[in-house]
Amino acid sequence: MSTSSLKNIREYISNLRGARYRSLIIHGAALGGKSTFARRLAEVENGVYVDVLSRVADDAELSARVDELDEEWLEQLAHESAATGAPLVVIDEWDFLIPTWGDSIATFIQRIGPLYLEGTVVIVWVLSSRAELENPILPPDKSEGRILALEEIASL
Repeated sequence: MSTSSLKNIREYISNLRGARYRSLIIHGAALGGKSTFARRLAEVENGVYVDVLSRVADDAELSARVDELDEEWLEQLAHESAATGAPLVVIDEWDFLIPTWGDSIATFIQRIGPLYLEGTVVIVWVLSSRAELENPILPPDKSEGRILALEEIASL
């Protein structure tokens, strides 16, 4: 992809602030720099970076019921993180939950597409690329979607 066609993620997020649904997915190859990008994005946008794997590993109660942590739990985590008042919440390292959901993110996509949050906070979900993300449209959008491959995004 030429550098002229790469998306400016800061501009993209700024545009999302005025939208009704302000969540998006960024995906990329395993070990492809997603977490480094995610942490840097949270930093430059004065946002919050949420490492779900570390959060679960560091909390005995959550670790004990990891097989019960579903899409609804992640949605609640997004709401709690948004309540901090940060303009951006980046939720990363949650892929490990997908096998407990039957190895599908279809329900997750249906839940977070129309996710409504007060204010102008934007939620960025970061995960490894999967077949379900090949369609770049996040419901309920009908045209331009909110699913971006890391390689489609210009450097920060």
